[in-house]
Amino acid sequence: MPVTDQWADRLVTLAQDLRPHGARRWDAPGILAHIRKVQHLALGDVVLAVTRAACDTTLDTPAAISNTRSSAWRERVAETTGSPAPYDRHTFCGTCGQPETRCRNNPHADHDYESSAARDARVAQARTARQETP
Repeated sequence: MPVTDQWADRLVTLAQDLRPHGARRWDAPGILAHIRKVQHLALGDVVLAVTRAACDTTLDTPAAISNTRSSAWRERVAETTGSPAPYDRHTFCGTCGQPETRCRNNPHADHDYESSAARDARVAQARTARQETP
């Protein structure tokens, strides 16, 4: 399905709303002009390109939307902050699954830190105590 005028208007609003804080703002007529240049393409592809372009803080204009060779038209690999910490039952929380320091430093945590190993031992001990009770 190509991009209709109604969808183009929605995409203009989406692009303006997605611009990150501190990034240069785009004007609606400029965004619409670039969307119209690719409106014959599949709606889903245009939506993805508009989203990628709007989220890119390095782009000062919406021109990447109409340039099918730009980065807005290429799938991005998820950005990571490094490799995940190797899992260790003694240093990862048994409730939230986070490393101990992250769990203890989380101001929104609804539990106290207890390692997975300690939790498993506590659960096993409680199970044994229940079985021994007549």
